[in-house]
Amino acid sequence: MMTLTEDLTKLDREIAVETVDDVSPPASVRDAVLAAATRLREHREADDLNAIGALVLGLCPKFFAQGKSIEALPLALALHERTKTMEESALAARAAGACGILFADTGDFSSSLDYQSFALKLGERIGDKFSMARAWNNIGQAFFASGNTRQAMSSYHRSIDHIDHMPGPQYARFLSHTNLAIEHQKLREAGLGLHHAHLALEELKPGAIAVEPLSKAVLFRVLVRLCLETGREADAKAHLRAIADIAEQHPSIRMQIVLETSIAAFELATGNSDIALTRLEKALSASRVAQMPLKDTLANVARAEAQAGAAGRAMIRLRELSELAHSRSVTNAKNHRQLRLWRPTDETHLPSFDGFVAAQLHCQLKSPSAPEDWNVLSRLAIGTSLQIDGNGAHGLRVAALTEMLAQALGFTLIDAIEMGCAAQLHDIGTAYDHQNLLPAHAAAHTSEMPSTRDHCESGWQVLADDMHPRLLLAREIARYHHSHWDGSGYPSGVASQAIPIHARICAVADAFDALLCEAKPGSAYSMLEALDDLRGMSGSRLEPRLVDSFITALQNEAHLEGIDVAATNGLANLQQFVESFSHSRTYL
Repeated sequence: MMTLTEDLTKLDREIAVETVDDVSPPASVRDAVLAAATRLREHREADDLNAIGALVLGLCPKFFAQGKSIEALPLALALHERTKTMEESALAARAAGACGILFADTGDFSSSLDYQSFALKLGERIGDKFSMARAWNNIGQAFFASGNTRQAMSSYHRSIDHIDHMPGPQYARFLSHTNLAIEHQKLREAGLGLHHAHLALEELKPGAIAVEPLSKAVLFRVLVRLCLETGREADAKAHLRAIADIAEQHPSIRMQIVLETSIAAFELATGNSDIALTRLEKALSASRVAQMPLKDTLANVARAEAQAGAAGRAMIRLRELSELAHSRSVTNAKNHRQLRLWRPTDETHLPSFDGFVAAQLHCQLKSPSAPEDWNVLSRLAIGTSLQIDGNGAHGLRVAALTEMLAQALGFTLIDAIEMGCAAQLHDIGTAYDHQNLLPAHAAAHTSEMPSTRDHCESGWQVLADDMHPRLLLAREIARYHHSHWDGSGYPSGVASQAIPIHARICAVADAFDALLCEAKPGSAYSMLEALDDLRGMSGSRLEPRLVDSFITALQNEAHLEGIDVAATNGLANLQQFVESFSHSRTYL
């Protein structure tokens, strides 16, 4: 029988010979991954754990490059479980980081941030600035994948701060400057983008640091785009040749996407729209294997149609591409529910990226009535909330407010608890909204945006085929929480008493929290003002009786908890209220 090291070496060879046309790994590769993960969990020869870890950490980027991160997660999780107690080991930090990267790539942003937080805390304990910088960069990528640009850029800057004083090229600094260049390019800040791109280039001195080929290609792609935006066509062509050279030497699905989208950007900028769109169609076909490249390619295709002057066709493509994105999110959710068997049986060692989120999850997991995969679903729901606020607590606040309103309406304590827990998953179908896909184009067509339908239907599908009472509640809430009292919401025509009562209750809580989330951080907008705006939705979007009960209940409960509803910065005060409200009750 071969050793685990020999098995992993063989697996490395098998994944290396896969072609870019392979949509999913052969059964032999999948079986080999699961067999190796099982052996790694049970393996207890500590002397060769570093060698085994090096092989696993070498395999993960190869699966990632082929768009098959979900298949690599059992191996990464097994390595993390073996190394998590090795407090003085950089291997433990790298194992957690690998889990975080793979989770982000497959749409579980909450788990990604939790594992990256573990890597960050470990780096802090051992005083390893490089581990800390790498963790902050990875945290930024998780926020970027979730759609939260502000938090992503802040994390990249924190990564640079940790090692900025260190001389010589640094890998984490290269990645963070590359990612900042990408963010500034998306924000149409070409000058700042070029600044960071050139700083990233300075880290690429020959032989100085080992940089993965895909990361190099991504840097050159953003340089192509930035040079085209600033009229430097010759420079863009030189960077394009660099990508082609890298792709020829290191073929993979993701490398193909980078090359095709880069050439398409060049063709589009030089007036060859038809050729550009043909290339983007090819890239889109490849992008469907993974969530993160799919988002980027979708945006490129829709933007190309708009730039080519086909506004109507761009909207059709946006409609079609949005459905593809949401379909992918449903698949990812189902994959993660199956993956739960490979997660550590106890994840309380994870520090979590937000203490309130961790406390809520920990408490809810103890509920005897919770579905067996509640942990996975809760994390997926928190991840979708990162677009709305930086700590992912939108769903948890809506859950607490739903529970509060249900109690005020006379539901039993147990029923109110279950309704609140179910409401936590109300936005679980949210993959990408249209503002994230194509901000400028979406802003001009707000009335045509079908994102409400998308995320309601996706949530309905994610929670299908599960007969647990809480998930049956959650499924109806996910589908009907945007049904309006007057019938103008989604699904079309569903109105008044035809909307399930738990969805009507969640809709009030969701609308109130959304009002506060939409206010700028630090603004003077208070909970009292949000309640006034909520009253304005009564009779049209929301049931009047529920709005009145919500306003009364919130004001009464806030008074009991010592929260001033008229104070400025309403979202922070609401967060404080929900924490106090939740922690003062022993049933959570």
